[in-house]
Amino acid sequence: MKNLLLKILFVLIASISLPAWAFPNKPVKIIISLPVGSGPDSQVRRLAEVLSEKWKQAVLVENRTGGSGNLAMTQLVHEQADGYTIGMFTMADIVAFPILYPANKTQDHIELLAPFFDADMVLFTSPKIKNLTELKETLKSNPTYGSGAVGSIQHIAAAEFANMYVSNAVHVPYRDFTNWKIDTSNVTLTFGFTSLGSGNPMYQAGKIHYLAIAAEHRDKKFPNVPTVRELTGQNIMASSWLAFFVKKDLPQSVKQQLVRDIRSAISEQKIQTSLTDSYYIPLNHIQPEKFSQQVERDRMNYKNNLKRYNINLAP
Repeated sequence: MKNLLLKILFVLIASISLPAWAFPNKPVKIIISLPVGSGPDSQVRRLAEVLSEKWKQAVLVENRTGGSGNLAMTQLVHEQADGYTIGMFTMADIVAFPILYPANKTQDHIELLAPFFDADMVLFTSPKIKNLTELKETLKSNPTYGSGAVGSIQHIAAAEFANMYVSNAVHVPYRDFTNWKIDTSNVTLTFGFTSLGSGNPMYQAGKIHYLAIAAEHRDKKFPNVPTVRELTGQNIMASSWLAFFVKKDLPQSVKQQLVRDIRSAISEQKIQTSLTDSYYIPLNHIQPEKFSQQVERDRMNYKNNLKRYNINLAP
């Protein structure tokens, strides 16, 4: 009888302790809404390697592009709420999607896990346009700008800038970011806003010119590029973050471990270096609760800017 009681006690202790030490006990999957080879894709794959070493489990990265992040979100929602599937979504996916498609309730089933990194936007032009005076003159004869999509962060930042100087600027959306930058380089378009990392290859090749950074301070890697406020006297703050999300109803103990381990992985020097070398800003220092408040502020600002600049999202 004593041995039987000891066996029962051992089983009970093991079952109580299991969730605390057993997660993860199989491969973990990260679904990303961006294509293979993109800057964020490369960063999440490096992070996956660090997490794999930490967890002693494979961490797989799966790219599900399309539908303004909805395909990736839908897949996450269809998975079990057990922590073995994580989504990494962009600011556009999370902030713009509910406004673009209010009837789609996919986001009601996911919640923030932890922020990953932010990317400042930069005002860029052709190298033929060397300063603000030349840009304003060019806008008079060619009031055009491009972006990655109607209603994108780049679109809103460019509309805000154009409205400082002209009232008839025309927005041209591009699916191909390379063609967008080429058309700006040859002054088919007058200007645009892009992330520092995305524009850097053409910037280094001398094919585009960085005129101002849409941030509070200058970037250390581009000390000679002023902020928009320094250049114009008016402020434009534009950035695009990425963050990890999970399906709602995830057990709290698993969620806490994921938050702790992901923030710890982002804090590792090789991840910090990889991010900053790619002109990204690590966000591991921001608590998820505080970042959730930022997400809500970004949603409100986005909605207000659509109305302010008369951006029509209808197909």
